[in-house]
Amino acid sequence: MNEKQRLGYIFDDHNEDYISNRFGWLYALLSDIRTLIDGGQGFVKGEIKPTLEGSHGAGNVSIPILVCTGLELASKLYAGNKLNSADSVIKFIEEFFPDEVKKIPRILWNGIRNGTNHVFIPNTILVFNNRIQFSFFVNHSFDKQQSYFTKSEGKIIIHINSIQFYHIFEQASLA
Repeated sequence: MNEKQRLGYIFDDHNEDYISNRFGWLYALLSDIRTLIDGGQGFVKGEIKPTLEGSHGAGNVSIPILVCTGLELASKLYAGNKLNSADSVIKFIEEFFPDEVKKIPRILWNGIRNGTNHVFIPNTILVFNNRIQFSFFVNHSFDKQQSYFTKSEGKIIIHINSIQFYHIFEQASLA
């Protein structure tokens, strides 16, 4: 696919498709994630009462799965078919994500996307004799709880605020 065809695939109207503009899929996905966040926050704040008994999460793992799906879509639209999925994501992250996130794109991709999308838990990764693990939490108030990491003997845990992860992706996608 040449550059003109790639841009046509992304931006031209494709009336035979459900959503005629490829970015429409991205906007629809962002909207779905936003609905999940709003609903989860409603449970946390007690504004929405569960209809079934049992534990109800706030999307702390679902949001990263959806964000990684969107990240793959946005990356492919950005890079075209020139690169494989992992390399497309790395290129997209390095171009559009803030500095503190772009330092670890391969770890992000392997740990979050490959783990959560395939086995529904983040992968544990070994880097320089350190086990790197991911932990997700939901906190809508960013001034109180941003993503952070902890380190102990041979283990680094990257704690990711799922809502913050969504907002970083949303800002990068709409850049």
